[in-house]
Amino acid sequence: MTTHPPTTRGFTLIELMIVMAVIGVLSAVAYPAYQAHVLRTHRAVAAACLQELALQMERRYTLTMVYNQPAALPAATCTAAAAGRYQFVFGVAPGAAAGAQVGPTAASYQLHAIPQGAQANDADCGALGLDHQGVRTHAGNAADVQSCWR
Repeated sequence: MTTHPPTTRGFTLIELMIVMAVIGVLSAVAYPAYQAHVLRTHRAVAAACLQELALQMERRYTLTMVYNQPAALPAATCTAAAAGRYQFVFGVAPGAAAGAQVGPTAASYQLHAIPQGAQANDADCGALGLDHQGVRTHAGNAADVQSCWR
């Protein structure tokens, strides 16, 4: 009768180290791309919310023929979706003290979405703005405004 030596099954330490190195390289590449995608997604939500607020302001103007009655931001469901990531405010006057806001006038308004929390790391676009004429703005490093409003 012949006996066969037992065969060993499993992975060697070298094979496990190679797999761990590959996983590390892939995660080092994928995680920053994922974070950038998350920032862009939240920015798109804020841009859509600014447009919704602008529509509410135009409805207000259609009914009352002024933007500043009442002087508060219109109620919009989108602000809850962006809570903790963006704060929606009326425009800030040039040269005004920090935290000072300028509400709408009878004939104009300026809306801003100011990034908060982790979204404040969005150096490309920063705060987004939209006024009564539909002019879109951003306060970041992006070369063009359209890239921030996609």
